[in-house]
Amino acid sequence: MVTPPLAGNFDRALGLIRSAVETGSSRAAYLDGSFGSGKSHFMAVLHAILSGDPDARGKKGLADVVAKHDAWLKDRRFLLVPYHLPDSQSLDAAILGGYVSHVTRLHPGKPLPAVFRDDELIADARELRERAGDDEFIAQLPVGDDEWGTPDWDTASLDRAFAEPPHGLERRRLVGDLLVGPFKRYARAVRADQESYISLDEGLSVISKHAKDVLGYDAIVLLLDELVLWLAGYIGDTTKVSAEAQKVSKLVESAEHERPAPIVSFVPRQRDLRDLVRKDAYGAETTTLFDTLKYWDGRFDSIRLDDRNLPAIVHERLLKPKDESARLSLDDAFARSTAVPAQTWEILLGTHGDKGDRDAFRLTYPFSPAFVHTMVDISGALQRERTALKLMQQLLVDYRDVLPVGQLMPLGAIFDVLASGADRPFTDKLRDEFEQAKRFYTDKLRPYLLMKHQITADQVPGLGPKHLFRADDLVAKTLLLAALVPNVPALGGLTATRLAALNHGSIVTMLPNQERGQVARTLKQLSAQFGEIRLSGSEDDPRVDLALIGVDTEGIIRDNRHADDDAARRRLVRELLWDELKLKDEGAFDVKFP
Repeated sequence: MVTPPLAGNFDRALGLIRSAVETGSSRAAYLDGSFGSGKSHFMAVLHAILSGDPDARGKKGLADVVAKHDAWLKDRRFLLVPYHLPDSQSLDAAILGGYVSHVTRLHPGKPLPAVFRDDELIADARELRERAGDDEFIAQLPVGDDEWGTPDWDTASLDRAFAEPPHGLERRRLVGDLLVGPFKRYARAVRADQESYISLDEGLSVISKHAKDVLGYDAIVLLLDELVLWLAGYIGDTTKVSAEAQKVSKLVESAEHERPAPIVSFVPRQRDLRDLVRKDAYGAETTTLFDTLKYWDGRFDSIRLDDRNLPAIVHERLLKPKDESARLSLDDAFARSTAVPAQTWEILLGTHGDKGDRDAFRLTYPFSPAFVHTMVDISGALQRERTALKLMQQLLVDYRDVLPVGQLMPLGAIFDVLASGADRPFTDKLRDEFEQAKRFYTDKLRPYLLMKHQITADQVPGLGPKHLFRADDLVAKTLLLAALVPNVPALGGLTATRLAALNHGSIVTMLPNQERGQVARTLKQLSAQFGEIRLSGSEDDPRVDLALIGVDTEGIIRDNRHADDDAARRRLVRELLWDELKLKDEGAFDVKFP
């Protein structure tokens, strides 16, 4: 699906590449978007356009954009290098090693770029030459290429190459030929080893010259999928993140190394790393890390894959009716299930809606707009692997036998698919809170609800909504979601009214339009039983908060971050030492400490 906003994004991406090619300067851009917004698909289609794929170039919604850029795209060649970073030890190894691996597959037999620290490689090559003799040694090297001005090797050129310092041109040519000749397994063996590569700044220059002079490309396009996710995996180690983040700016600037083929980098990003640091890291190191990340951000463009595209994509990939009869049945069911009071309607939309919002609701039915946006935010915060689309698909599978046409998917059901997944939240803090929420539900809330409704675990009804236990269970799970991700708009300021609306159709009442009263009674019973659940406001529509953690240690540390400096640390160590030695003051000890 190419929506008008997506077509504009492709126009911006192609414009960025054009700027790099015509000015000869490297560029980089974030692809900003939530989990499931299509960042990886965007890069795949961009790859196809730049590769000249006729289906991509002629795709509805893209043909006009491609035609606009055809004049400068014509006869230009782009080396498109896709990446998957999570297994890498460093950015140097990921980018430089990934380039070597890609061109080895794409251009077998061509000399490779000399991006490795080559002293030991040259030493081994020298020994091989001495054992085999020049003729046999040269026979193992690739032949020259007159088109690119690389002559065949002979004794004189080998002597020059072995005598040159590490940055010599002939030595680098020899290293590249060794890597596709007698030492062809070396590049594969050291691909993830961060100690095996030259610096990223220098390495980017080397691959730029290699792409231009050896392979004949006009520019390199790096598709760095999961770079930010990879860095997020080290977020508790501020030293590691800071060291690697400093390298990222080298994608767009170089202090002293020429890049004849400009390098254009696209970096998908579903979160700002500074948000993660703010949650997980405090102390003297954090300020420096923030400055590094801010410096990095200032040198990147941003292409926003807006969530407005999501309803059309969800409809096309998950919810498209099989035929015209099915479409008419769903239209009728949508009209019936959304004939609700105005307040409930606005909560389901997540905003004060207009016709456009109603149309978006129809595209995502039986998921409300509030449900979809909550799913996106929650999956982004709590999941590593499964996008919002995948979680929604799982819910459709789980509910396929029990959710009748005309019934909306209850928001509390999100907790079921999150808790059943094997993937885990990004940060230690979120992991701890997620596990705490599951324990609170399993050890306390669920046993209480079973006892309240006088049923056993074996008698618990399925996922169908027509049971009082299921209604109370969904309310409890919605509270847990709100405690885990309090900044999600739909889960902010939860009241009985909001809880009933977000789970509309699954709250069982004896009389119609009594859902709020039923939820209010459930909340009062839960708050009387569990001190973690706190009510405030009116009796008939109370506001509810679930406090999984009694003390806001994060806020305390954040508010006193200024107290963490070198002087304070030395003072604390000195006081602890004095106390341990049972000394009252420094004068009682002869040794002076710095």
